[in-house]
Amino acid sequence: MNNNEEIITPEVPAKKKSRTKKIILIVLISLLCIILALVAAFFILRAIGKSHFHPAIVDIDNITDIDNAVGYDEGKTIQYNGKTYKYNEDVIFIAFMGVDKDTLDTVEGVEYSAGQSDTNMLVAINTETGKMSLIIIPRDSMTDVNIMNSDGEQIGISEMQLCLAYAYGNGTDTSCENVLMSMERLLYGIKIENYYSLDLKGIGTLNDAVGGVEVTALETIRGVCTEGQPVTLWGDKAQTYVQVRDTSIFNSDSLRRRRQIQYAKAFAAKAFSEIKADFSRVTDIYNAASDYSYSNFDISRVTYLASVLVSNYSSFSIKDEDIYVLPGEATKPGLYMQVRLDKQAVLETILKVFYNEVN
Repeated sequence: MNNNEEIITPEVPAKKKSRTKKIILIVLISLLCIILALVAAFFILRAIGKSHFHPAIVDIDNITDIDNAVGYDEGKTIQYNGKTYKYNEDVIFIAFMGVDKDTLDTVEGVEYSAGQSDTNMLVAINTETGKMSLIIIPRDSMTDVNIMNSDGEQIGISEMQLCLAYAYGNGTDTSCENVLMSMERLLYGIKIENYYSLDLKGIGTLNDAVGGVEVTALETIRGVCTEGQPVTLWGDKAQTYVQVRDTSIFNSDSLRRRRQIQYAKAFAAKAFSEIKADFSRVTDIYNAASDYSYSNFDISRVTYLASVLVSNYSSFSIKDEDIYVLPGEATKPGLYMQVRLDKQAVLETILKVFYNEVN
């Protein structure tokens, strides 16, 4: 070929160019529609989830048991020790129950076989600030429990440990509702509408769904961890870390609770980092434990709560000062532990989490 010869590039026909542009345009429009549909679905789920949370009501008759405490406006206003507190309607909460069974099967006609709720807490979130607080109620807290027969009929009320309320039910909804009622009695009648219960097998499943959880071991647990050493928990080892305790030690549940709190903080931080990086992980994590959990709310409420946290934080952790273990006197008058909560401390915790001081 002569260097002076001109290289002629074949010209693409105008019709072919036009067809290519149309295909690209169709693809772009399709992608845009998919994105808009996903965004719309997110906001719809978020709105539906938000609509299911309602302000709580406090039973003012119970508050009168505390010196210098008076409630007004169905408990929305409380005067305590010369100060006035207004209920903060931006705070929503969910009761969490950890059940000492491998699976949450519905049990019909068999008394006391539903298991016990070894872990009982309220997870409270301020929807304006994203602040999360945990109120942990010891499993052995003495409270009035509705007694049910094998047909699910209430036949009385008896004082016993909170964890036993779960046993008087069918292992799913009626067990959860019975625990809620007993928790409400301990918390001055705050109405608890939302709950989530998780069985033992669900711990490892949720743990693995967020890619494992790292902690510095608070105790040496054979086959799991060595005290003071960092360990990434997986599967059954995560379950063991939060479950085991030495019942020969007085009030051993309080020692186990330290590990549970540590783990809850680490899990929350890890789950947040996963969701912050990819919000679709909310659905993945929620669905991972569906076979091992029971709740009265769906993915829309979880989506809403997750969106509150993601919109308020670049990174997230539950602060120590926002974790409240309700204090009380622990005794062992017989075979089993009993904890009688400090009623005044309970009220003060409620005021810190659910109320704002107005003067």
